[in-house]
Amino acid sequence: MRHGAYRPFASSGAGSLGWRRNPESARRLAPTAKAARETGLGAAGYYSSATHGAGATISITQATHGLRSSRGLVVQAQVESTGAVVLPDISVNASGDVTVTFGASQSANTIRVTIIG
Repeated sequence: MRHGAYRPFASSGAGSLGWRRNPESARRLAPTAKAARETGLGAAGYYSSATHGAGATISITQATHGLRSSRGLVVQAQVESTGAVVLPDISVNASGDVTVTFGASQSANTIRVTIIG
């Protein structure tokens, strides 16, 4: 029996449960390479850096992180020395540029910004 070709405990119609063949369409779960390209599924990646100047704002352009040029990015900030996650104001503009803003000035290279998308 091929894996994925049958599903367990499907009703046979006679009131009992048993193995039943799945329709062909149920086995096509993975998107094709063409569909992944067209929907951007294959474009995901990540960028992580703790290289920045001192100040209350860290700006990372889309050209720098090289990920999607859209708002569909996830951004996280951590203290580089401890790994503690901090919660600054984070914004991603329509072209994919990321701005991380703190309430107080941060020393240079002390915050790691990770971007996924």
